[in-house]
Amino acid sequence: MTSLALALLLGLLALVLRSGFPERFLNLTRTLVEEPGACLLTGVGGAFAVGGLSLAAAITVIGLPLAAVLAGAGTLGAYVGLAAVATVLGAALPWAGAESQPQLRVLGGAAVLLVAGWVPVVGRLLLLAAVLYGFGGLLRTRFAPEDDLGTGDAELL
Repeated sequence: MTSLALALLLGLLALVLRSGFPERFLNLTRTLVEEPGACLLTGVGGAFAVGGLSLAAAITVIGLPLAAVLAGAGTLGAYVGLAAVATVLGAALPWAGAESQPQLRVLGGAAVLLVAGWVPVVGRLLLLAAVLYGFGGLLRTRFAPEDDLGTGDAELL
C-alpha cells in the first residue's frame, strides 16, 4: 500500500471517528492539545507495555490468543491516535474555509503527515513521534467522553 493510500485511509478513519463518536473524539483531540508532553510520555510507556505484554503472552500456548488481541488493540489504538493527531494538525493549518468544514481540517492534517513521511530519516521519526503522541492521548482519555467538556478551543478541533 502506498503512503498516499494510507493517508487517505487515515483521513477516512478520522472522519468516521469524528462523526461516530464526536464527544469522545473531541475529548481526545483536546487532551492532545492541552497535555502534549504527558501524551507523548504515556504513548512511549504504553507502546513498551503493549509490546512487553504481547511478548510475555506469546511465550505460552495459552497466551497466544491474548498476544494477538493485544497486538491488534495496540495497532488499532495507534491508528486512532494518529487520526486524532491529523485532526489537530489540520486545525492548526491557516486556511480560509476550514472553520466551517471539519473534513478539510482532517484531510489537511493527513496531508501534512503524508508529506512529513516523505522526508527520508527525519520524516519517519516524526511519524513515530506522532503515533506515540496520539496513542498516549488515547490512553490518557481511554477514548471516553468527558462530563465537563468546557468551552475552550473545542470548536477549532
